[in-house]
Amino acid sequence: MKRSVILLAMLLVLLACLPALSEDLPVFLLEQDGAPVGSAVLFGSENTLLTTIPVPSTEGLYVLSGEEKVPAEIFPDQDQLLSLVLTETALPGTPMELGQVSLTGLEASGFLPDGAITQSECLHVAYLTQPAGLTLSADALLLPGAVLTNGDGELCGLIAASLGEGVGRYFALSSAEIYARLTEEDTGISSPEVSYIQYTATVEGSHVHLDWSEAPEAREDGIYCVYCSDLGNTYYTYQIGTECTDDFPVVPGRTYRFYVRELASEEDDAFVPGFPDEGEPISIPSGGTFTRYGFRDLEVFLASLDENETVPETTILSPFTDYANVFTHPGVSLYLQVSSTYEVTEESYADLTCALLAPDGTCYSMQSGYIFAPEYMPKDSWHMEITELFDECFQSVGGPSGTYRLQYFLDAELATEITFEVP
Repeated sequence: MKRSVILLAMLLVLLACLPALSEDLPVFLLEQDGAPVGSAVLFGSENTLLTTIPVPSTEGLYVLSGEEKVPAEIFPDQDQLLSLVLTETALPGTPMELGQVSLTGLEASGFLPDGAITQSECLHVAYLTQPAGLTLSADALLLPGAVLTNGDGELCGLIAASLGEGVGRYFALSSAEIYARLTEEDTGISSPEVSYIQYTATVEGSHVHLDWSEAPEAREDGIYCVYCSDLGNTYYTYQIGTECTDDFPVVPGRTYRFYVRELASEEDDAFVPGFPDEGEPISIPSGGTFTRYGFRDLEVFLASLDENETVPETTILSPFTDYANVFTHPGVSLYLQVSSTYEVTEESYADLTCALLAPDGTCYSMQSGYIFAPEYMPKDSWHMEITELFDECFQSVGGPSGTYRLQYFLDAELATEITFEVP
């Protein structure tokens, strides 16, 4: 155990300086006593691999590198779900980096029981115990340790076991769980240190204004990444810039934490596996109801349009009613369709925020703008594509059944909220 702790510590030192992924995935076949037992992926260094194969001992264990059989030692964690595999010989390839899980666009790469390598699209990906576990469908008979990658070639998970509910169904450890197991408290290892910059924050309508220009780390030639964590969500968003201030869009009624750090360059990897539970949360006021200019909505509903069709913004679209398929929405794009009335004598503008609130409390939002103009009176009809909100919800939590709320705000005040049920 002591040796595995030391090895894990050495691995963590390398997390912050991993090179970019090469064209070919560094996935290797593991053999024990001459039989294929699973896959392992290069991670951290050229002689360190990660795997999920349930091998309790090192005896007879080899990594196949081309025609060469490389002797290996294995160091499982306490419940033998994740293991380090070490070789004295450096292996070819570039160690992989951890990436964020997306529930669409994942590929599984690994080996079949006959030792043949295979690559398969992952279907029906969902969280089992978010964010630790994933369930998915892929090629039948994949051995444990198969690698899940996203479109950027990052390591998003490792297949750990087959599920009994169907052929080609698997349980996988997510990248978040892999990281957590490499840094769990009982190993005595702390997370890689990431230095964050102190800032001041001011809520300004539909944005939070962050300012770190007075911080000791502030530099005119600095490149900064601002992370936003909605405390009700399971993911974070970020913006990169060169100024020492930033305006981050927010949703009224939600609570956030923000973190600022300096990057080495604009190409530097902004990924961080998690944030310290520090700093005062920033609660965004609910605001109230938007009534400026005598504004009121006449009709608001979820609409759809053929994904290959384009129509003027003032066209009134057909209602979308197939809520059982709202997250797959085959062949159509989704829109917020609105008809409103108001009275103005000259053109004016308001920030527009659209938010989708899922039954589990997560929130997905996007920002735009609203123009009030005399020529649009007395009935201003418009639509706004919001497909990305539903796609983000599906990718993040799988689009759970229940009651959803679709809201839009003008200058941080609620214009309208509609609800719908997903069976």
